Amino acid sequence: MATPAARLRAPKTAPNVNATSLSRFTPNSLQSSALVIGQNTINPPFPPADNVYWYIVISLMDLSVAATAFSSDESQVPANIAGYGGNADYFLYVIGNSLNGYNIAQGAPVPVPGQDRIEQRAGPT
Repeated sequence: MATPAARLRAPKTAPNVNATSLSRFTPNSLQSSALVIGQNTINPPFPPADNVYWYIVISLMDLSVAATAFSSDESQVPANIAGYGGNADYFLYVIGNSLNGYNIAQGAPVPVPGQDRIEQRAGPT
């Protein structure tokens, strides 16, 4: 776990890498959930038809998986994931797998100092 000072510093600059998160829409769809970062595919650790949230924490230092968990509870972040909140050295992906309309995630995001907005781009720049 990072010290409070380490949690507040800006992340180191790294080269851009494409990332794609795939979510299984229904238990009957052919596509399975996955996270693809560059050429690396991270497959889910649960059966494809399970109705769950999949949490993946990625280190921005080397793009490795720092932690992963899955849960059907939409109101509680798993303990091994919650400790990374607000730490600019990590990026959190949350991928829904075969969720229903009533599976709406609840809670508030943890703000990261200096990162008050998220920019979205369509395609390569």
